[in-house]
Amino acid sequence: MFNYTCLNPIAGVGLDLLSDEYNKVDDIKDAQAVLVRSAAMHDMQDVPNLLAVARAGAGVNNIPIADYSEKGIVVFNTPGANANGVKEMVIAGMLLASRDLIGGNKWVEENKEDPNITKAMEKAKKAFAGREIQNKKIGVIGLGAIGVLVANAAHNLNMEVYGYDPFLSVKSAWNLSRAVHHVSSIDEIFEKGLPIMELEIVDALVPDLEEEVMDVNLVQRMHKSGRKVNFRVIVAVGNKTVMLD
Repeated sequence: MFNYTCLNPIAGVGLDLLSDEYNKVDDIKDAQAVLVRSAAMHDMQDVPNLLAVARAGAGVNNIPIADYSEKGIVVFNTPGANANGVKEMVIAGMLLASRDLIGGNKWVEENKEDPNITKAMEKAKKAFAGREIQNKKIGVIGLGAIGVLVANAAHNLNMEVYGYDPFLSVKSAWNLSRAVHHVSSIDEIFEKGLPIMELEIVDALVPDLEEEVMDVNLVQRMHKSGRKVNFRVIVAVGNKTVMLD
């Protein structure tokens, strides 16, 4: 019998795969294995029976790998496990942006008490018509577990897909649709007129662009226990002074 504990809610469809040899316990001190998502484990050093930690995700910054390695505790992650979920969020984001669904929903909320909302809607709906994504071009930079799924999904939506990844793995190549156009360099993406979302692109387009950091504020702090450090940065970017009236 092996004891395990879950530091975060784990989907039942996954736990159901465990045989009767696995017994769930509440105290990590009694567990030989831990299933964790985002819970901070850096302060969990008193784990006399622990043999393995399974991270339900790719990142392991919430696990004291060095300390556990010295104790002989194996730590492993599950890269790609959430790839489909992220892919769906990317597609949802494209649809939200192309159709301005958020703007349309906001309009409805602001006008829901209007007794003449039907007539008002006929006049206002043009502003939220948006554009179809079918036959539009899309460039996917990075064809890993998520990028391949995004590229294939975009192709299935009848988009013209271009993919760039100088370190494309054999596994990703096998899973990538043959309809995805291979792009060998960032410059080629520019030549094809594809929309770019990577920050490095700015340096390629405007190599002499000047910038000045105006303000940096710490808005959230993260200890080694797992909370993140975020900053709010105000940057002035440009090549010349512009006078505004």
